[in-house]
Formats: sequence, C-alpha cells, structure tokens
Amino acid sequence: VRIFVGSYSHLTEDNMCRFCSPLGSPHSGDSPSFHCFETRRYESNGLDRFLSSIDYYKSGRRALGASQVDRPDVVIASSPHPYAWRLGWEIAEKYGAKLVVEIRDVWPRDLISAGKLSTMNPVAVLFGAIEKKAYLKAAKIVSLLPSLEAHICQVTKRNTEDRVVYIPNGIDASRFEKPKITSDVTDLVRRFESKRIIAYLGSHGPTNDLETVLRGVKLLNIKNASEDLQFAFIGRGSEKNNLIDLAKELSLDNVVFLDQIPKESVPGLIQSVDALIFPLAKFDMQTPAVSSYKLLDYMASGKPIVAADLPGLPLKITGEGEFYEPGSPDSFSQALTRLLRSLSEDAKKCIKNISYVRDNRDITRLAEQYERILREG
Repeated sequence: VRIFVGSYSHLTEDNMCRFCSPLGSPHSGDSPSFHCFETRRYESNGLDRFLSSIDYYKSGRRALGASQVDRPDVVIASSPHPYAWRLGWEIAEKYGAKLVVEIRDVWPRDLISAGKLSTMNPVAVLFGAIEKKAYLKAAKIVSLLPSLEAHICQVTKRNTEDRVVYIPNGIDASRFEKPKITSDVTDLVRRFESKRIIAYLGSHGPTNDLETVLRGVKLLNIKNASEDLQFAFIGRGSEKNNLIDLAKELSLDNVVFLDQIPKESVPGLIQSVDALIFPLAKFDMQTPAVSSYKLLDYMASGKPIVAADLPGLPLKITGEGEFYEPGSPDSFSQALTRLLRSLSEDAKKCIKNISYVRDNRDITRLAEQYERILREG
C-alpha cells in the first residue's frame, strides 16, 4: 500500500515530507509507505488553497511519471480536494487499475451551499466537471456521508446507486478502555486538581467557533456559575492568538490555552477531564457533520458533551449530549449549565455514546467492510 500526501498540512501546519519515504524506495512488509508531493502553504480557504490542490495534481503527475512504481491493483482517490480525484483516475487508467472514488467533501456542492461560491463561478464549474468525471469513471464510490446516492445520480445523469457505499470515519474504540495516562495529562490534572475541568481538544480555526464558547464562559462568570470550573483549550490553529487576546479582553481567569498534545495522550486526557466541548460554526450546508474524529473520540470516552446543535451529529442519535445554538453565547452558557447540573446529579458514563461508537464507528469493522469492496470485481 502506498499513500500519497501533500507536503503541507493545514491541520498540523507541518511539512509532511519529513514523515515520508522517497517515491523510488522499495516497499516491503504489510505497513503502508507514505510519499509526499510538494504543495504550497496556505492560511485560509482562498486562492492559495485552490492553487495548493493544483500543486498536488501537478507534483503527483511529475513524480509518478519519473518513477517506476509497482502496478497497483486498486487506486483510491479521496477528496480533500477534487484534483486528488483527477490524479487518481489518471493513475488508474495508466496502470489499468480499479478506481475507487472516496467522498470526504462534496465538491463543489459544499462550497456553493455555504455561500463561498456561486454556481456559475469558474472554480465551481471546474470542480463540478471533475466531480462528474470522477463518479463516472469509478468502479465504486465510497462516501463518508450518508444518503448521497440521489446527489451522485443528479450529477452523473445516470443510476449509480449500485456503485455507492456509505462507510463513515471510524476510530479505534479500544484506546479508551484502558487509556495511558501520560505526563501531559498528569501535569494538567495536577495543575487544576481543585477544579472541574471542561476541555476542548482540536483545531483553533474559524469553523470551530471558539469565540462563541469564550463569550459563553464570560456569561457564566458574570452569573458566578463557574467558580469551580477550569476551561482548557488544547490544540493549535490560525485563530489561536486571536482567541488568547479575546480571553484576556474578557478577563477570563478560568480559561487556559495549551499546546497540542501527542495522539497517544488524547484518550487519557479525555478520560481525566469532567466534560467536553464540541463547538462548530453554523453553515448553510447540505452535508451533515457526521464524520468528526474528535466527536467520536469524545463519545467513545463516555464523558458528558456540550455540542453545537447541527444536523447529522451522532449525538442526535444517542440523545446523550447537551446542545446549543451555534453562534449564541447565551445558548452555550445555558447548555453548559444544564450539563453541569447533570454532572452534580449523576456521575454515570454516557453508555449510549460508548455503544454507538463500538457498534457503528469502530475502525476494525469499517476496515473489514472497506476491504470487501476493494476485493470485489
């Protein structure tokens, strides 16, 4: 298995090439090899991000054209951007391999429904043409989002339902059974051992709507409803410095911003706090927010969660969560107050959340389903 990634990751703001092998290096064993295509840095969802997707396509064509790689049996073209689809179908055609198109984001529909592009914008027209061609060329279409069959049929003007399979994101739920308590976790808990810790783990970007959370905390502080609470925001992102400045402006003495922690420390940290926050900005998008790894980690822990009230969240299925209106600090403060009241009354775990993840989002089960698709035909 060979996996091809862009050199710049907006999630880690890191150069991924340092984790990758040269394309010409031999592949051995059962572990996948990671290879890197040069792409430019970008700060937001603007022109540079669009050009970065073209970088991926052009760099990939050059690298694969100049190197001798083993003939693949299957090419999986995933969609952080549509040019990955295009590169995928070109590789599949070159080697006569089976093409599986994976839908992570619905291009260009998501951008249009979010008001970022008009239907006649040249980028929307271009992405739409790539999308249609990718669906038509695919032997199988794997969607991380449910109920996309009608959309795909509308785009292709053909009945493609027999080729569409829904396989959402999954996690290793076993990591939360006996989580490792690392020094990162011990230091945090010891630092605030007299307080109840409410934590957020993840990116600090515009879509995470952490400003609403901070302003909601301010309302709680004004009401003297948060004297025994400590809010910890753990991670990094383009808005982090602005959020730190806002916390100072609002005099939020019970808010702390911490660096991103290693992945192996996440289960132990989540298990060690009292409650978790899942904020998200409100978008006029048809794609439901169902594939967040962060939310699945939260649910697998069994910890209480306060979440933005958006369609498609797994928490809506289990009913074990407190919801607030995205963008409303007052609604957030009320939801957190309800959650804190339930904490005082009942310290039981959110069993339905744990069961949902194990039964529906466990990575081992989903991988077995994916493997069956790859072996078909």
